Amino acid sequence: MATEAPKWVPPYISFTSLLGLIDRMKADGGAPPQIDRSYLAGFSGGYQSQVIAAMKSLALIEENGTVTSKLTELVEAANREAREPIIKSMLEEYFPGPVRLGAIKATQGQLEAAFKEWGITGDTLRKAIAFYLAAAKYSGVPLSTNFKVPSVAPGDGKRPRKPRGAKRQQDRMDEELDTPPPPPPPDRSWQAQIEPPVLEWLKRIPVKGAEWPKQDRGTWTTVLTAILDGIYGAE
Repeated sequence: MATEAPKWVPPYISFTSLLGLIDRMKADGGAPPQIDRSYLAGFSGGYQSQVIAAMKSLALIEENGTVTSKLTELVEAANREAREPIIKSMLEEYFPGPVRLGAIKATQGQLEAAFKEWGITGDTLRKAIAFYLAAAKYSGVPLSTNFKVPSVAPGDGKRPRKPRGAKRQQDRMDEELDTPPPPPPPDRSWQAQIEPPVLEWLKRIPVKGAEWPKQDRGTWTTVLTAILDGIYGAE
């Protein structure tokens, strides 16, 4: 009996979170081989899961976290102008319904209905639409003037009574969706102060109490000297 493929779920993280990660990779000289929780240590545990799911849904990483050529292309893009067509192409591929609705000046209800077809509701629906609107605005995908980030309605479909200050609270929520989480704190450990090749070679020292023959120690020292000469110069 054939197993039904899981339904695609659109990203529901802040679009600026994704851009921030891409900028971080570019500043580091390129994307790492894979994206995992250790790379996302600056985010909370729950948000790490959402970021990983979002990157998988856009085929920026494989199921095992391996970085794809699409993410590499985004990281290597020289500037925003180079990234815009890549983001636009992604939206046209994964959000064909919302893209079409934006071009025909559709209503807010039509936009929300299109997203509900992916089986999402409530706050997840709201965040997914917020991601799409921000990405579309960034990349120049047409948007209807009727489109906006929706408020969250209760499960029975009735509109909630707005308490005092509800508009200000909604504005704060919208601002949070467009604000990237703070970057991870700088690594001030002693390991971070050592050149990576040297640190990797130090890891080859046997654990305390293990045997380490003199000949092997000599080979290790010779290689370390060569590494140091390559970094700091032989003279």
